[in-house]
Amino acid sequence: TFRDNSFSRNIGSAYIQGSMFKDVEELIDVIDSIILLNIFNEDESLKVITPDILKMITNRSVLEADLPELVENNRILLECQPITDMKRVPFCYEVFPNVDAEKYQGVDSNTIFDLASQTGVLKQLCYRIFDLLFTYLSKKDYEGLRLEIALPLAIFADNEFVAYLKRHAKTKNFRKDSICLNLCNKTPSPDIKNVIQNVNLLSDSGYLLAIDNFCEGYIDFDFLTGINYKRIKITGSLLASAVQGAKNAGYLSIIYAAIGRLSSEIVQKGIDNKDEYSFASVFEVAYGQGSYLSKKMPIAFLPSTAKSKS
Repeated sequence: TFRDNSFSRNIGSAYIQGSMFKDVEELIDVIDSIILLNIFNEDESLKVITPDILKMITNRSVLEADLPELVENNRILLECQPITDMKRVPFCYEVFPNVDAEKYQGVDSNTIFDLASQTGVLKQLCYRIFDLLFTYLSKKDYEGLRLEIALPLAIFADNEFVAYLKRHAKTKNFRKDSICLNLCNKTPSPDIKNVIQNVNLLSDSGYLLAIDNFCEGYIDFDFLTGINYKRIKITGSLLASAVQGAKNAGYLSIIYAAIGRLSSEIVQKGIDNKDEYSFASVFEVAYGQGSYLSKKMPIAFLPSTAKSKS
């Protein structure tokens, strides 16, 4: 696992299957694509793999012979620091041409989406994000790459935007589960029934869904029981939050009842300590199983299912 202590406090992570690269140059090419895509990670902070990290990789002389040291379980764990300069988010500048970059240094994704909502450009921003996603996923060099992005629930109440996502799901370049829609933004939607319906339509179209900390009071029981649990990823932090108090106790049983196929291992391992458990497990419910990971490996993006390159 590639690590550097200077990035240990606030990190975002991306899992990329090591076998898809024939050399480090190809690895750096993919890292560069992640810079351009500005992937949002599971704790809702906007994280990018920055040029500083590319430089750090170069300075460490990471050559092909060093790849085994970077690979753990055939995956490379790349750590990155929070964004500190809005100039690193080119599409945000396109959407917000008059934004005060200094005011929004180090902002998280919620702040960006809130700003977009306040200025009436939320849909424009989301279109721009997905134009980039679909462009890169259509490139043969990135065949098999799987990306997860967090979005505010309010955007799923927009039928026009949902129709746009559905149209792309029907194109030849779209692969089932290649994009995971993480429904974790804290901005509530006034039209939750329409959101549920549209989210389920996107799930049926081939998008993978993810839910995270839904136990903080901004999502109701109707949402948890209404979404399609046949193809959804649930993170350990969701279940950890569900047992953090009596007011949230009902969530855990609802999740178990709705899914019905989670591994019993989570019960055996115990979930009474949020700090320990939040870094312990990832559930790929889309495949009908639960996976228990080492506590040293944080919850992060969906692992790539990239094909090995010859």
